[in-house]
Amino acid sequence: MKRFCLFAVFLCCFLLLSGAESANPYEIFIDGDEATLYLIEGGQCVQKFRCAVGKPDTPSPIGTFYITEKAHWGSGFGGRWLGINCKWGKFGIHGTIFPNSIGWSSSHGCFRMLNKDVEKLYDIVPVGTKVTVAFGVYGDFGNGFRYIKPGGYGSDVMRIQKRLAELGYYNGSIDGRYMSLTQNALNKYQRDNGLTVTNTVTPALQEHMGFVLME
Repeated sequence: MKRFCLFAVFLCCFLLLSGAESANPYEIFIDGDEATLYLIEGGQCVQKFRCAVGKPDTPSPIGTFYITEKAHWGSGFGGRWLGINCKWGKFGIHGTIFPNSIGWSSSHGCFRMLNKDVEKLYDIVPVGTKVTVAFGVYGDFGNGFRYIKPGGYGSDVMRIQKRLAELGYYNGSIDGRYMSLTQNALNKYQRDNGLTVTNTVTPALQEHMGFVLME
């Protein structure tokens, strides 16, 4: 009886959460190349806003995420924060005190909006809203292979970690952060393959690991 009650509670919670998710008609699509955020309602674009995206050395997350928190942050963040569930850092959508930074690759990875725009978005979308980010034509590699140094992060780092794990070199967390465990695995891969041992992940090294840029 106790097990049945626990199952019933779990089922009710699941149905409530599923209902809450299905009742949310909103999605967000961010085109990094256009530096534009699109608000989708019921499959139709209802509003679009200019935004700032990450610089090449501090890229914005690429992929599909969800808004996991909403908060009123300080004036430096335009008073509003919508955080997403990115594994390799604390990223989200927020305002800015630098309106001239809007419309191009100027941020440290977050998506900046004009304060009046982020306030509007904040009031519309709930926690749980899906956020899809596209940048470039090469999926997780964005606009192409880049030089990645220790401390770097991104969806491409996550792909590299997965490849090293598949090859038996990496047993750490697949979290998109290029830290010491990833560096050690990379160096071992280089030594075993007769490559120059360097801590910088070069485009040539990514090609050697079998990655092919395909649109």
